Amino acid sequence: MRKGNIYADSTRDIPSNLQTREVLRRSGIRDDSKLKSEMETLIGKLLASVNDEHLLEPAVSYEIYPITDIEEFLEA
Repeated sequence: MRKGNIYADSTRDIPSNLQTREVLRRSGIRDDSKLKSEMETLIGKLLASVNDEHLLEPAVSYEIYPITDIEEFLEA
């Protein structure tokens, strides 16, 4: 999409690759050896459903601006 001299776009084809350990760490559980196997199984199923049902779709939006004055970038 163009807005004058500015180009804006987004990328949505970003794979989500969350692992059980990352979810636990974010929840404040650092040692997954203390986790019950039933809980680990449940987290694995939830992560699978997030991927299968596209519940989490990472995206990046960006804008590209033209350089109008190169001299200010060359001064050091």
